[in-house]
Parts: sequence; C-alpha cells; structure tokens
Amino acid sequence: MPDTINISELSDEDLIREFVLKSDERYIGEIYNRYAIKIMQKCLSFARNESMARDMTHEIFLKIMLKSGQFKEKSKLSTWIYSITYNHCVDTVSRRSRQFKVEIEESQLPDIPEEEATDVDVLDISREELEVMLSKLSAVERSMLLMKYQDGLSIKEISKITNCGISAVKMKLKRSKAKLKNIYYYGS
Repeated sequence: MPDTINISELSDEDLIREFVLKSDERYIGEIYNRYAIKIMQKCLSFARNESMARDMTHEIFLKIMLKSGQFKEKSKLSTWIYSITYNHCVDTVSRRSRQFKVEIEESQLPDIPEEEATDVDVLDISREELEVMLSKLSAVERSMLLMKYQDGLSIKEISKITNCGISAVKMKLKRSKAKLKNIYYYGS
C-alpha cells in the first residue's frame, strides 16, 4: 500500500520523526521548505555576504539531517533548528573573523551620560543607521540583540539556544545594548 500521508499537513516534529524512521528525503525536504528562508536570513545577519550565507544555510541543513536522530523533542523543532543555526553561524563567523577583527575593550568605551541612555532615543534612528551600528558589533553581540528584539525570543529561549545561563544572557544583552548606545552617541 503506497504512503498516503500528506506531508505538508504533518507537524515539524512528525516530519523529523518520520525522516529518522524512514530516511525519506521528502520529510526533510518539507522541513527545508518551512525553514530555509528563516535560516538564510539569520545567516545573512551574521555573514553580511549572500554567498557565504547560502553556503552556511546548506551546511546547517546538512547538520540537521545528520543530527536528526539526536532530536529528543524536549523543545519544539523550531527551537532546535534555531539553536543549530545560531551555533553554526557564531562558529563560522568567529572562525573567519578572528584574524581580521580586533574587539574594542569595554573599558575603552566612554561612559554614556545617564540622561542620554534611554531606549526611546534609539528608536528614532532609521533602519539603515541601525544596520550600520549593528555591523560594528561582534557577531555574538549582534545576534543576542536580534534574537531578543527582532525575533522576540525570551531570555530563557536565548539561554537554551546559546547554551549560556540566564544571568549570562542578561549580562550579554545589557553589555551589547550599552555598546550599541555608545556607537549611537559617539560613533565608536
């Protein structure tokens, strides 16, 4: 009897389960259809280069296929995929930028006057200005801010994805916001 399952109606978790059981590429193909654009966008936010982001996206899907048996359904498949994506992007970008980028020590950044350090001020800038400012942050700083404020992830979700403790995520977000504000006010 032929397989009469309508793949497009299966949940993400059912798709990965069926892929692991049957090794049928149609299931992973449906996951690809559902997540490829989101993964590509996340890769672009790290790589800032379409060709590199495309390569990273393919590498991530290879990892998803190879690690599919490790998905234990302790979280949603989307969270698991996001975690693989985030970790792959950080590793790839960090590896490639180590030799080219010198990080600014936080102690070298000037203090922002307290009355100027409001989130409301930052909302007045254009998207283009924000992209330029974000490009001056490290990949980890940029991704933390984007996960929180663009993707709307909770601190707990970011903690799971990055394998950092909740307090570490809060501190990294605080420092990244402070650095972004320094860039906004002082250009560096």
